Amino acid sequence: MLHKNRPLSRLQLSEHLWGDFSDEGNDSNYIDVHIKNIRKKLGMYASVDWLETIRGIGYKIKME
Repeated sequence: MLHKNRPLSRLQLSEHLWGDFSDEGNDSNYIDVHIKNIRKKLGMYASVDWLETIRGIGYKIKME
């Protein structure tokens, strides 16, 4: 939420969440899997249109 409307790369997200352990498996899609699970769980209660995928870059939280 601190970086709303600003795209964050998958590497930035993994470094923030796991620190130095983010070096392992740079080609892995574990961030994508976590985002998918977040959308699925939150989508049961409300729209998750605010969580936007920026193709080739990463993700951003859209706030108006």
